[in-house]
Amino acid sequence: MEQREIERGNCVRRVSGAVSSGGNLNAGGSRKVAEARSLNSRPHQINTTKFPSTGTPIAKRPRPPLVVLPRPAPSTGPPLRRQLQNERTHVLGDTLDLCTLLVQEVSGTIITPENLFDALSMRKMAEGTGKGLGDVDAHYHLSVAIQAVLETRFPNYVPDTDKPDSRMVQDTLERLVVEVAAAVHERTTAPVMLFVDPKRHRDTMGIVRSAKRMISLMVGPKAVPKHHIILSVVATEDGVKAAQKLEADGLYTNLLLVSSLRHACVCIEARAAIISISVASLLEAHEQRLARTFPDLLTHPGIQEILAINHYFKRHNLRARFFGMDFRRLPEVAALPGLQAVALTSNQLQNVGTTKVPQRPGSLEASRKVHETAAARAANTEFPPTILEKNPDGFMRGLSKAARAEIRETMGPELARMQEFARRVEDVIREELARVLAVRKAPVEELPVWGVVFPDMSSQSQA
Repeated sequence: MEQREIERGNCVRRVSGAVSSGGNLNAGGSRKVAEARSLNSRPHQINTTKFPSTGTPIAKRPRPPLVVLPRPAPSTGPPLRRQLQNERTHVLGDTLDLCTLLVQEVSGTIITPENLFDALSMRKMAEGTGKGLGDVDAHYHLSVAIQAVLETRFPNYVPDTDKPDSRMVQDTLERLVVEVAAAVHERTTAPVMLFVDPKRHRDTMGIVRSAKRMISLMVGPKAVPKHHIILSVVATEDGVKAAQKLEADGLYTNLLLVSSLRHACVCIEARAAIISISVASLLEAHEQRLARTFPDLLTHPGIQEILAINHYFKRHNLRARFFGMDFRRLPEVAALPGLQAVALTSNQLQNVGTTKVPQRPGSLEASRKVHETAAARAANTEFPPTILEKNPDGFMRGLSKAARAEIRETMGPELARMQEFARRVEDVIREELARVLAVRKAPVEELPVWGVVFPDMSSQSQA
């Protein structure tokens, strides 16, 4: 036996081999084993190997190139609130929930017949539920309004029947709007918009007198700055005439329910401070006229009409402000970028910070084309408008038949809805007035004091 050293890495291994050829491991075999082991044990020799029989080198298989997949386009963009801030769009509150108005830091509040009725209904909604009456206790302000009206305008009034006088109901409605508006302004210190009774939409001087009475109460007893008070008037023929007179007297007006670019031109000519559009009523009017819906809002003719009005305002750098209200859902707000203000309900204000702006493939290109079309239409529209100048008796005569039909279809349903809520508010006022007048009419002996009714003194004296 002879000893041989076989190198394997850094180790040395001693192997015994047989002297005779008949041994189990001859010298040649041991060297081949050692070479194979040493070759396979070296980590730095991995580029090529050899077949034991032919010695043909095998090239290392190249690593496949790294494939970088394109990142999918985001389906949503930034939160809607951030988009509104970037576009310098003011957010107004279409609610009387003071908590929401304060937390969301709105730029103003709009009072409508609907949210006023909601505030009056909170007491009944809270009965038996353990919930509070809300931040604006409209019933408290209603009691204050009734007391003020009875003391100032009807000090010696004695009702002949159980039903209050209609004039008293109307005065109480005006005073209630003033009381609620002053309470909201005291907490938010932001501009507030007061509605003039929509049932007066055909009475120019009635609108003017009612508006001036409310302004005098807001500026005088309530000490609200005049530039923080805006009067909302429906943009009918008489409403536009009333706005002209109020603006001439230095009062700010907001013309409601604008339905088209031509209608907006009429309101601009009337020099209204604010021109607002009911987005829901305008979109629904187009959907009913065409008997279809539009899942893609950019293709909606109502959205295109609003964009044309917005481009008209920007093109001519108008003093008036243009904003949208009555949105059915928040994506409609995202589809109308660049509005100077939007009015949102309480639920919409709470969700505007978390709602993402939807984005679809090719939406930027489609949006660019829609805006180009709207800008071209605004450029081809007359400026300055002269519709009122040519038709002093009523602007409807200066519009085409199609334009008049569009105004009626858009304004009619929403105006009827506003009038219905105003009637509901008056019903609540009438009920509370009847209760107060019944107490005034009753003899002193029958008035309850801390739950105790005075006994009949005449019967006791006879006894």
